[in-house]
Amino acid sequence: VVGYVCADGDNVPVTVENTSAGDIVWNDDSESIKAVPYIGGVAGYVTAGSFESNINSGALAINKPMDDLDWGGVIGASNVSVVNCENKGSLTINQQITKANIGGVLGKLEANSIVNSVNSGQLHFGEEFYIKGNCNIGGVVAYAEKGTKEVKECSNSGSITYLGSCYYVDRSTI
Repeated sequence: VVGYVCADGDNVPVTVENTSAGDIVWNDDSESIKAVPYIGGVAGYVTAGSFESNINSGALAINKPMDDLDWGGVIGASNVSVVNCENKGSLTINQQITKANIGGVLGKLEANSIVNSVNSGQLHFGEEFYIKGNCNIGGVVAYAEKGTKEVKECSNSGSITYLGSCYYVDRSTI
């Protein structure tokens, strides 16, 4: 529904309230977009306003290798409070990922809060899936940065199926 939400100036209210039921499938074989994508069923990245009462029921799938991925059923990454959001759609990856934060509702929370949010969608990582680098996977939120205010009243009832492999490459020795 929304790629990026931001505001110019101080105290500019931006409220996002949406429902997304469409499927999102990333099959692009080109090298045009490979690094730092923010992918969510409702929004990719939110940096201003409030993010409340958003629901995703569409399936999300990535079928191409990616670098540095923040991916959530509802929102990829946010530095605003996420409140009363729900993911009902499945998330499926069957490719190599270099560094990732993959969460049922939210991929990466940047020093704010997530409250009363629910994931019932399945997270499925296929046999061709593997992580090369840091890997954070969570039913509701995958990664909460230092300074996060709170993660409360959240729940996950969706299954997490992991058939691939995960390994870390220490680049300091290369």
